[in-house]
Amino acid sequence: MSDRDKKLLIGLLIAVILGGSWWLSGKLKTENESLSKELNELQIRYTDLDTKNGQSATYKKNTETNTTEFNKAMSDYNTSLSQEQLLMFYTAVEKSTGVWLNQMSLNSVSEIYTFGKIGSSNPSKRGQRVYDTDNIGITTTSNVSYQCTYDQLKDVLTYLRDNGKKVTVNSISYSYAAGTDMVSGTMALSFFAIKGSDRPPMNTDVKDVFVGTDNIFNSETFTPNGADASYKDKIITDYDLYLIVNRTGADKDAVICGQSGDMTNQTVVSSNSGVIENVTITVTGTEGNYKVSYQVGSKQYPAENFAEGAPLVCGDTLDLLIISSERGTDSDTSEINLFIKNQSDMVLNAAIINDNPDPELSRIHLQTMEGAVTFYE
Repeated sequence: MSDRDKKLLIGLLIAVILGGSWWLSGKLKTENESLSKELNELQIRYTDLDTKNGQSATYKKNTETNTTEFNKAMSDYNTSLSQEQLLMFYTAVEKSTGVWLNQMSLNSVSEIYTFGKIGSSNPSKRGQRVYDTDNIGITTTSNVSYQCTYDQLKDVLTYLRDNGKKVTVNSISYSYAAGTDMVSGTMALSFFAIKGSDRPPMNTDVKDVFVGTDNIFNSETFTPNGADASYKDKIITDYDLYLIVNRTGADKDAVICGQSGDMTNQTVVSSNSGVIENVTITVTGTEGNYKVSYQVGSKQYPAENFAEGAPLVCGDTLDLLIISSERGTDSDTSEINLFIKNQSDMVLNAAIINDNPDPELSRIHLQTMEGAVTFYE
């Protein structure tokens, strides 16, 4: 190889080395810039996560608090709006306040709001939904005509606010009759609920309703115009405890015991054995702190701590309504042996309606009364 060729080869080699060095230098520079950018992003993310990790206890506490508030807000709404629910609610309003709801209308249910359509404000989840749910807000309206005293009207509005499970008064009209000291008028109400797969419809098992009547338009539980002929009439319209003995074969259990205003029947015990049942009702307590327990056959309320009893909310009086029904066929054997124990500092007022005065046909057999118990004829 000549000197000239050697010089050319050396020059080519130098060019390759210089070109490779330049290419490698550019690549390293790009890699360094990329790694530097990634390092900077990771440093920012690390600082953010480290800060959040330092606040993890606060986040956990806030999450628990918000979850509790969310669940409470959801529990303030019923899960359905059936006509049975509304009728039972109106029944509870009457029993709790003494108002007479003499006319009412029930309308169809409509959907007014769909949950879960709110977009996320988180940059990493932009465009996505905040949460997935099939919950839907529903509503229905109802108009009622009422008659009551002025104080009872205030009680009605208070009851709607405290126990309505999201019911609003859209409008109200009223007129006062000085001769009878009664207020009458109409109210337009709206009911709201939230339904969904995780919120099954409310099961309305109607128990506290009298079975059988000669005239469906004649109320044996309300005295028109608010004229109480006796304390018995007062018990019929405003009682704290009830005991029902139906005829054998009725579409309700033969013996039912419960508390006024219990729309969900959580305090109800019943029996349909077809034999003479022993029923024991016990009330204890003093100075507004009262408890009750009752047993129908083998069924007890409360199911737990029966001997201690469950809280009983009552007004200035303590009243028990006992409802019987006329005898049917010879196979109608529904009867009870009743034992009443009043160990409270109030008199237990009681009244029996619809029972046959003939001892041979009577369904109610009062066995013992302990404490202050007064029966009104």
